[in-house]
Amino acid sequence: RTMPLDSAGVRTQLTSSGFGTIMSLIDQHATHKSDRFAELDAARDLVEQGWRDVLRLQAREVGLQQPLDDAEKAWSEQQSEEAFDRIVELQQLKSKPVGAEDKQE
Repeated sequence: RTMPLDSAGVRTQLTSSGFGTIMSLIDQHATHKSDRFAELDAARDLVEQGWRDVLRLQAREVGLQQPLDDAEKAWSEQQSEEAFDRIVELQQLKSKPVGAEDKQE
């Protein structure tokens, strides 16, 4: 009878089959250092908060793209200071860390 493997079981099986070095390399490069929520042993609350942040970042990115496209089009047509300022403003909004838009300045 075969038992299903959880992540620790898969890791043990792969390591014992000679893939330990490859597993170590994957562990080192699989996630960005700030993406702790994506690690195998991350706490549930950290995982949930991490995914909420990812979804907020995606929504912000999608929501700002059309206004940025419009501002770039206006700049190409008018080269106005107003259009340029709008591009700068939107780029700054896109570059803010997740959650920064909720903080008062």
